[in-house]
Amino acid sequence: MDSSVLIDIRNWIPHLTMELKLDDSDKVKKEMYVEDLYTVLYALWAEDPKALHGRLRVQTALILLLSAATGTRPGALVESDACRDSNKALKYEDITFMVVANPAKPGCGKTRRKHFIFREEDNLAFCVVSLLMALALDDNAFVDGFQTPQQIFGLRESPHRKVLRLRWTKEASRLPVFRDVCDTGSGIRVSTTALRIGKYRQFFICFGRVCGFESSLEPYQIRRASGQKLNAALTPSERNKILGHSDGAIYDEFYAPNLIPKDLQSIYFGTTSQTTLIEAISRIGLSRDKRAPTGISSEKEFELKNDPSLLELKNRRERCRAKMRGRYGTVKASEGTKWYRKYINIKAEENKVRASLSRTKLKESIKSFHANIDSIEIGKQLAGDLQESPPSPRAVRFELRERENVVNLLFGNQKQNACRDSHRNAQSKLINNLVLLCKKQESRDFHKSCTKQNERACKYENIDWTQQSPEGTEQAHGNNPDQDPGSPRVADKDTASSSLELCGEGEDDAHSNKSTASCARLSP
Repeated sequence: MDSSVLIDIRNWIPHLTMELKLDDSDKVKKEMYVEDLYTVLYALWAEDPKALHGRLRVQTALILLLSAATGTRPGALVESDACRDSNKALKYEDITFMVVANPAKPGCGKTRRKHFIFREEDNLAFCVVSLLMALALDDNAFVDGFQTPQQIFGLRESPHRKVLRLRWTKEASRLPVFRDVCDTGSGIRVSTTALRIGKYRQFFICFGRVCGFESSLEPYQIRRASGQKLNAALTPSERNKILGHSDGAIYDEFYAPNLIPKDLQSIYFGTTSQTTLIEAISRIGLSRDKRAPTGISSEKEFELKNDPSLLELKNRRERCRAKMRGRYGTVKASEGTKWYRKYINIKAEENKVRASLSRTKLKESIKSFHANIDSIEIGKQLAGDLQESPPSPRAVRFELRERENVVNLLFGNQKQNACRDSHRNAQSKLINNLVLLCKKQESRDFHKSCTKQNERACKYENIDWTQQSPEGTEQAHGNNPDQDPGSPRVADKDTASSSLELCGEGEDDAHSNKSTASCARLSP
């Protein structure tokens, strides 16, 4: 955009702020660090009650991990609002997936292009390679026709070179990795269009409500937290390169935290530093409470139905319907007429107003809960109720066996799993279940009919994310990841893409002391 246009826009902003009475107060900048990200990932896989297509669930987990690890803007992974209907998003052609030798002291040369390298994680909940491999297998994206992760993990680098690249098919390389779903009349199918940032943002907000966060989550909270971690670990030039900033002033103005997570007392007084305590207080999840409402109450629902603006639109719609029935007999018979178009527009406006009012009332309920819960807790303790029982674990009933298997593999009792399976076997089972999950759609009727009598034990506890494998969550009963997850509901076999480079350690060769690694490279 021309500089003169930008200057003109900046001059108009103050006038528009006064004319439209816009809020120009400073917005509190919050950050989401790994502890809270882990909580969101658990909610996505184990606690979210919404009926989602399995592909959307897998994609959202991968977007969260890529955003956190690279500090990438969400619009570089999915279709942004500025590029609506362009299908511009991360594509397979931007990704180089490879098997490389795993030296004792790995290193890589510097390049002009910005690349990110990911390795396989011991903690599978954070393993970008596994999620990306699952999406690629679901899309039949490999030109060599790989169907299972075992085929890929069994590859070894050539004795003549240190890398073995896995190429994409021509069709797959041009499609977005993260894609939306659509209703084809015969079921929900994966489309060829890129997932839009607005839909991803709504998923993120909903998962935050399931977790009980006090304020609504925003994708940029992950980017700000990633920027701060990069700022502490890298040079300013490296940080600016990764975040895509032209100079350090951008970080100082828009990414520097409002709450400085440093123990200022110890700095001045010379006392023992309590850095861990200070960092815990600065977390966005400090006031998280799973008792917070996730939907509007019956009283709020009654207020919503009797809202004057909504009633006015409903009356206009009914008058328009009466006109159509009087002239054409039925609403369907009036299709194509001006009255029908007017009816559709009024109905769309009514739905828009209802959704807006519902969001407002839900925010009011959440705000009221967090504003009063402290006084309620204090009142109980002052009344002598000092030994409150711990909250009951939230049980989850899974409709899809694949989702339950994924939860068990990511958050189950890893000590038991370690005795039964190697890490590579567990990773292969995880990817196989993710591929099958990408082909299935959860039903709304099932989630509406869920009752506590038939719930399976998949319990949330305080999980130590720093361990190689998260513990503290009991493994669900009834299904085993080894079992056949059943015949999937087939989704469209479309492909997707974007720039990403991933690296992961392979299993030991039975005939060699060397090991290999799966890799892919991202260049946003």
